[in-house]
Amino acid sequence: MDKLDENTKKSIRNLIHYANNNFLVDDQLKKFQENVEEVDHKFLDQFSKKYPVLTELDKTICGLFRLGLTNKKIASMRNVSNTAIKMSRYLLRKKLKLIEDVNIVEFLKSIG
Repeated sequence: MDKLDENTKKSIRNLIHYANNNFLVDDQLKKFQENVEEVDHKFLDQFSKKYPVLTELDKTICGLFRLGLTNKKIASMRNVSNTAIKMSRYLLRKKLKLIEDVNIVEFLKSIG
């Protein structure tokens, strides 16, 4: 195993770098979420009471939408595809029973 070719060594280094970056992103996201919850505790409390069917992930995504972050920015922060966030937005609109004309960001800002 000590005689790995250069492509294999490079692939291993890239994999280690990728894993380290993901751990860093996860840690930063956790700290960011803690800060959001601390600053916006009133919103999350009222929101959780009003919509108990939402998961913790749903609430997290709603908090990020409420901050006005774009789908692309949220996808980057969560390390998921833009399509996954678009789907989350769509499913949240259904769970919140929002009609098409209602802007989800403005709706979330009106709570709390």
